[in-house]
Amino acid sequence: MAEMVSINVDNTQKMLLKRNMGPNGKAGLFLASQVRRMSDPYAPFSDGTLKKAAFVNSHGQVVQIVYPVIYSRYHWHGKVMVGRAPKRVTNKDMVYRNGSKRGPHWVTRMWADRGDEIVRAVAGYTGGRKG
Repeated sequence: MAEMVSINVDNTQKMLLKRNMGPNGKAGLFLASQVRRMSDPYAPFSDGTLKKAAFVNSHGQVVQIVYPVIYSRYHWHGKVMVGRAPKRVTNKDMVYRNGSKRGPHWVTRMWADRGDEIVRAVAGYTGGRKG
């Protein structure tokens, strides 16, 4: 005689919600907060305005890290810009001080260095494997 096995599995939406990963879930905010925090040592720093102004913004399922300082775009590209707004870019690199990691594309460079660490942190936060 064949045995009957019954397995009850939550639907996908319920599984995502249990792990804070559904729409408006906290996992996206956690991820963005980790990225922002770990990017701080890579962000350009003179008086700290750019770095200190950064915040995580959430609109429904869209989560962003925002650097609202007017000159953040110029620093992101790392090229000296000249003229009146809208300025034009030159081929001359900006010079960054106050830490060897500081410079353009700071989030991208941080992710290359520490992305695996962030993935493990998010996995732990959502109840997944950290390995």
